[in-house]
Amino acid sequence: MCPGADMFLEWRHICDGFTQCENGADELDCQLLEFFKCETNEFQCRNGMCIPIEFAFDATPDCMDRSDEQALDELYTRYYQCTTQSMFECDDRLCHKDQFSCGNGECIPWTAILNDQKDCGNFRDIAYICETSNLVLATRGEWPSICKQTTELVPPLTNSSDCRQTLGHLLQTHPSQQLRDLASINLRTRCDDLILYLEQNAFFPVMNQSLNNIKTENNLDSSTPPPFHRCKNTSDRLSLRRINDGYIDCLYGDDERNPDYPMTQRYRYQCQTVTSPSQYVSYAKLGDGVDDCADGSDEVSNEIRWSTFNCDVNDNYACWVFQGDQFGENRLKDARLHFHRYCDSNWDIMDGRDEKNCTDWMCDTGLYKCNRSGQCIERKYICDGEFDCDDGEDEINCSLPWIPWNLEVKCNKTTEFFCITDEYIKNQSLNRSCISRHQVGDGYIDCTGGRDERNVASCPDHRMVGDRFLCDNGRKCIDYIAVCNGIKDCVDETDESICYWNTGYCPAGQFSCADQKGCKSTRCTTGMTCNDKSHRFWCPNSTSENYIYRSSKDRSIFDIKKGCYNQLESHTKLSISSSSSNHQVKALDDRYFYCNRGFYLQAIASSELFCFCPPTFYGDRCQFISRRVAIRLRFDRRQRPDLPLIWNVLVTLVLNGSTVVDHQFFLDEAKEYSSKSTTYLIYPRPKPPGTYSVRIEAYHSTELIHFWEYPVSPLDFLPVLRIAKVLRFPARSFPWLCSHNYCENNGTCHQREDNRFLCICAYGWK
Repeated sequence: MCPGADMFLEWRHICDGFTQCENGADELDCQLLEFFKCETNEFQCRNGMCIPIEFAFDATPDCMDRSDEQALDELYTRYYQCTTQSMFECDDRLCHKDQFSCGNGECIPWTAILNDQKDCGNFRDIAYICETSNLVLATRGEWPSICKQTTELVPPLTNSSDCRQTLGHLLQTHPSQQLRDLASINLRTRCDDLILYLEQNAFFPVMNQSLNNIKTENNLDSSTPPPFHRCKNTSDRLSLRRINDGYIDCLYGDDERNPDYPMTQRYRYQCQTVTSPSQYVSYAKLGDGVDDCADGSDEVSNEIRWSTFNCDVNDNYACWVFQGDQFGENRLKDARLHFHRYCDSNWDIMDGRDEKNCTDWMCDTGLYKCNRSGQCIERKYICDGEFDCDDGEDEINCSLPWIPWNLEVKCNKTTEFFCITDEYIKNQSLNRSCISRHQVGDGYIDCTGGRDERNVASCPDHRMVGDRFLCDNGRKCIDYIAVCNGIKDCVDETDESICYWNTGYCPAGQFSCADQKGCKSTRCTTGMTCNDKSHRFWCPNSTSENYIYRSSKDRSIFDIKKGCYNQLESHTKLSISSSSSNHQVKALDDRYFYCNRGFYLQAIASSELFCFCPPTFYGDRCQFISRRVAIRLRFDRRQRPDLPLIWNVLVTLVLNGSTVVDHQFFLDEAKEYSSKSTTYLIYPRPKPPGTYSVRIEAYHSTELIHFWEYPVSPLDFLPVLRIAKVLRFPARSFPWLCSHNYCENNGTCHQREDNRFLCICAYGWK
């Protein structure tokens, strides 16, 4: 809760870089996390927390923000159930800055929220935008039931409307220009005293003051670089670990491609053809579907398409490659494309070099082998409107779902290919708009814009030309919609000269029908057509906003290893047998989540509902989060075959040396390297001040084997914290008793390697 204000924040808003509270209380002490130093044998997550380095890139997310793993769809599937189930992975998950938090571990990109492409499963995003559109509210059945509790319909806007009503109209999705102008006038005259404008971000003055108390630029030796990066033209200061990691943290992006800092961080991929200065991205961004490298090599490199190289439970080799950095080995340079991905018509290497010299390639049973190129394609792709074979033989003599342009019909569909050449543009009387089928896909561009080599030629981004227009001698590609729109996008002007009939008949920005009987604001649609069908010129197979040429043709390769894995996921669920004779209670399901992350029961004789909350929440409606420390452990018993197989593990939260809460579990694994164990320690309510730590004790029966203790403070200001450790046993016999008994003869004193001790009290003493 923000001090001095009736405003409750979700725990994920704490230290997220955005000031929510007016006084910046939600970003207070966050510099402790930003500049926190991990040990040399640890991996630092994007949010500043630390995990054992062997946990990084092991196909199991251990960082709360998942920055220790690739951004793979397979790893995200575990979060699909966050709406309906309370799980460790959901309750402790942090969203990225470009994502909206649904409050339950589900994260939606802000772009998808704003474009109404995706919603939170619990409709939390709707509660944030109830005022934005009365029109949308009327068409979304579930919205009014959420919004009507907190939102009033915006009354008609007048000269006397107050600030709140004015803002409501400005937030409308489709306000008229007249209302928008009136709202703007009202905003200036009625809202000036009600809207607070902070002179500067409340987060960074707090951080800067803390930094000045420790070590500032003023008292640093001129030869010693500061232990942080000051962002350009702002007061923002970043930890040096954020420099050249592929994530833009500074407003002007000066933390990336910054030559002032040598690359010393592990798990960094160097973009292949980007120089002056070089560019790096985190391993976690490889194959995530976003071109972070200027040359796109983090998606498709000279050796591999990274989305096919997945560190998951089905590919231990990929994980082994990524983990090479912890041993100082650059294994990534030896990563190569899988054998079966060659000659499949998909470009998995820069410039499509994996699709060359395929004439002698053997196709799998059931696939169609292209006669000239030798590529192997799915038979279902024949006559689907897209070239799959380099020369387009799979589209010869196929019927079209639309009526083609009159000029295109003049070509023989069997032996010729419709093609507007430079010669045809110069003189339509002496030349034809057709070329021989043998000239298609031969590596030589005959058609203006490269239409005949759409599957062979590449754009400057090293990707297939596809439906784009290639110009300026191969130095530029433009989108199909920019062709023949009256605006010269190419330096050589071929994107407009190809429409030889356009002599300025239509204004700039519009397409001129070839018969000069109409001007269209757009083309390739059924809504705006030309009589001669010339609006179909240079159109893709689909005009969908998200359509990418041949993006659906990525052929999945059956991995025989998948049949050998059976990763079990256990979730605790409530089940009440319908055949039970005891019908005093019944479980109810409510789509609007009466108990938030819990479930409720109702006695048949009463209408009162009772909520049962998971450990991470409390309150009569499970509406409050429990301040907690999550512990993720793995025991390393290598070199210690003498240790027992069954342990009793006690995990305690320690305040000023005294136990305040504990959790006990058994570990029974006959393995040198056990599975990860996870548990929660809930802070008392209210949380007492003091110095906190976590202690782990391993017992065989009632005999202490060894203990470990790790500090929580000073990061205990965070409402949710995760500690991940690998617990190793020293090479000595147990128990290891103190040389001097500090337990006042009422217990046994056990010693640790760092001379710290633990008293195991006798029965009846504490």
